[in-house]
Formats: sequence, C-alpha cells, structure tokens
Amino acid sequence: MKYIKRAIYDPNLEVVKGFPRDLMQSYKETLTEDDVQKIIEYLKSLNENNPGNMLKYYLELSN
Repeated sequence: MKYIKRAIYDPNLEVVKGFPRDLMQSYKETLTEDDVQKIIEYLKSLNENNPGNMLKYYLELSN
C-alpha cells in the first residue's frame, strides 16, 4: 500500500525513463488518508474479482 500512497501523494518521486516529470499532480492537499485508504480498498476489490490481473503484483509491491 505504501507504493500506491506514495504514487498519489508524490507522483514525481518515481518517473519512468522517457516520461517527463511534473506530468502528474500531487493529491496530498486534496485527498485525506481515509480517501487514499478507500482507493486502496477499491483496487483490492478489483483484484478479488479478477485474480489473474497485474494489480495483485502492484499491491504486493506496495506493502
């Protein structure tokens, strides 16, 4: 979950080579901790409905 939270709050921390920085805005001042947790829970629910997708991999990375 740390990866997802970091990507929401500081999206320019890890930018894939070839993509410009500052393409995405931070939602640190917009979303509360509770909002981010709800997003994470939603993403988890998507994975439960389709266990073969790559979301499981990203969720495991974010722990």
